[in-house]
Amino acid sequence: MSGITVNLIDTERMIRRLIRLVAAPTVSFLLLLFLTLNTIPALAQQRVSLESVSDPGHFLRHRSSFIYVTEVKTSADRADATFIVRPALDGSKDAISFEALNHPGQFLRHQKGNLKLSQPDGTPLFNADSSFFERRGLFSALKGVSYESVNYPRHYILVDTSSRRVGLWPYSGEAWIRRHATFQQVAPLAPAQ
Repeated sequence: MSGITVNLIDTERMIRRLIRLVAAPTVSFLLLLFLTLNTIPALAQQRVSLESVSDPGHFLRHRSSFIYVTEVKTSADRADATFIVRPALDGSKDAISFEALNHPGQFLRHQKGNLKLSQPDGTPLFNADSSFFERRGLFSALKGVSYESVNYPRHYILVDTSSRRVGLWPYSGEAWIRRHATFQQVAPLAPAQ
């Protein structure tokens, strides 16, 4: 995962309850270790901004319902470039969804190859289109992450360099795809609201 810390309050409460149920100290330790290593994705419920690895200083942000990678100059830009990471809307284990900080209840979703900001309509298709697996960066596993679609395996969030628009692309292994499908998770650009 990334360097962003996990809010462990709920996990800690759950672990304490389970430990009280288990009498043997060795079993309690093993249970604690297992639960610590196998929690929901570490980013769930965290605010993040995503910087393009291929174009440092440019961030994934929404504008007019579509998603672009641009420079961030104003407070409005910073808000557009900050997302709350939620557990996947489709319920997939180890997957996440991105909710816009400044448009509560609206999520990033792929549709017809484009990444958009949309209000959930309650359908299984929307929920799947809004859910992504966080993977090690395709360009560099040491720097960055890539996001694979839950319902389109081997399709990743990627920046189209000519339009600066962000969409969903099939992974072919080419260097340019690896580079433009990798993002660096950074501290949220917008302050908490």
